[in-house]
Amino acid sequence: MTRAEGADRLAVEASRETQRLVALHEGARRMRALGERDERWTAYAATSRSLRDKAIALSMRGPVALVSEGGAGAAAIAKVLHDQGPGAASPFVILDAGGARLDGLLAALVGDARESPERAGWLEHAAGGTLVLEDLPALGHDAQVALVDALRTGTSRRLGAEHGYAVDVRVVVTMRDRPERFDLPRALLDMLSERTVRVPPLRERIEDLESLTLLSIDRACRVHGRAALGVGPEAALALRSYRWPGNLDELDAAIEHAVRRAKGTRIALDDLPAQVRAALADDLEEEYESDRPWRGDA
Repeated sequence: MTRAEGADRLAVEASRETQRLVALHEGARRMRALGERDERWTAYAATSRSLRDKAIALSMRGPVALVSEGGAGAAAIAKVLHDQGPGAASPFVILDAGGARLDGLLAALVGDARESPERAGWLEHAAGGTLVLEDLPALGHDAQVALVDALRTGTSRRLGAEHGYAVDVRVVVTMRDRPERFDLPRALLDMLSERTVRVPPLRERIEDLESLTLLSIDRACRVHGRAALGVGPEAALALRSYRWPGNLDELDAAIEHAVRRAKGTRIALDDLPAQVRAALADDLEEEYESDRPWRGDA
C-alpha cells in the first residue's frame, strides 16, 4: 500500500468514526433522564387524581397517549405510570421526536446495524421499562408504522440486521391534541383510540398550585444557595389569579425570577414577573367594577 493509499484509507476510517460519534451524540441528546421537577406529580385537585387513576388503569393493558399543552407535566404522569408498573426498577427513557431529524428517527427507534452492529435503538434502551415518545406526530410515518409493528408482534429488528430482538417495553406517547387530529397511520389511531388521556393544564388544577409553588421555591433556593423562602399574601393572590399559559415550565421560570429578586424571607408581589403581577391588578379591577352598582345603590 502506498503512502497516498494509506492516507486515503485513514481518511475514510476517520470519516466513518466521525459519523458514528455524531450519531451517538445525537442519540444521547434526544434521550434524556427525567428531571427533578418531573419526578413529582402533585395531585390534590380532583382532575389530577382522576387523570392519574385513569392513566394507571389504561397503562396496565398497553400504550397510552397523553394529550397536553406545553409544560403541563405529561412526563411526570409518565413517570407515575412507570413507578406503578412491574418495570419500575428498569430504564425510564424520554425521547423528544420533535427535537430530532426526521430522516434519522426510524433508525433511532429500532436501531441501525448498517454502520455499527452495536447501535441499539430506543426500544432496546428502554427494555423492561418505559419509553416516552414526546411529540408523537413528529416521529414520522415510517417510525410510527415500526412502532405499531413492534407493539403488536413484540419484536423488532435493527436496520440492516439479519435477526430481530424481543420488544418488552411500556410505551407512553405525548402530543398537543387528540390523535385523530393528526395524520397518523390508521393502525396507530386504532391502537390509541380508547387509550388517550388529557392532562389538565395548571389553570384547571389550581388546588395543586400551592404545593407546586413550594416545590419550585425549594429547588430555586437550593440552586441559588438561599435559605428557604415563603410567599407573601399579595404574591400568593397573584399566583392564583394568573392563568399560566406556559403551565409548570412558566411557573418554574416565574419562581426562579422571584427567588433571585426577593430581599426578605418571603417572596413579595414586586418580586414576581410583570405578567403575573398584572393578573392580580386585573382581578382587583374586575372586583371593583362588580361592586360599583351595589355602592351606587347605597
